[in-house]
Amino acid sequence: MKNPQADGKQTVIDGPYTEAREIVGGYLMLQTRSDDEAAEWARRFLRVHGPKWDIEVEMRRPDHQE
Repeated sequence: MKNPQADGKQTVIDGPYTEAREIVGGYLMLQTRSDDEAAEWARRFLRVHGPKWDIEVEMRRPDHQE
């Protein structure tokens, strides 16, 4: 999933994922109970940056899920 923010509005989309030519500004791994909880953490992160930033959060499950 991706959670982009542009003009202060956020959206959740199921892929496609970031291309290799795009810049990765950093990463964070969180353990959450559900996709909805992961999306909520992404919304919190984007709110911290405010409406003037055009940024997005990409959420992926690790390969080793139980």
